[in-house]
Amino acid sequence: MPSAMQLQISIKPEGQLEQMGAAFKGIDFKSDLSKLIKKLSFKVQRESKKLTPVRTGFLRSSIIVWLDPLRGLIHPYAHYAIYVHEGTGRMKSRPFMQWGLDAVIEQSNPEEDYRDIKYKLSRAMEGKK
Repeated sequence: MPSAMQLQISIKPEGQLEQMGAAFKGIDFKSDLSKLIKKLSFKVQRESKKLTPVRTGFLRSSIIVWLDPLRGLIHPYAHYAIYVHEGTGRMKSRPFMQWGLDAVIEQSNPEEDYRDIKYKLSRAMEGKK
């Protein structure tokens, strides 16, 4: 069961992807975007794990990724994760999931991440597959 604290990476609305595919001679954008979401979701998981405060290692190992075709959900299933992340009256917050997301955003390279999609678009515009 997902915790109250999670990050979601998703593409909406799906209907437009089919329209784009039809307009560009049947290119499967959904597949490319799904691969991109998977890649970014696992990057966020990896960076969040690196930045998670460790006492026993359970919190770090509890960060998992759930994938749907156009959605990636990254969240820890440790019951106390929200208290570590958001803090309490006695403990300062250590937002390890936000830190992981921020690290991925800082390291991101849109030219590389969208290369396959841009290549297919340029080929379609030239009339090639």
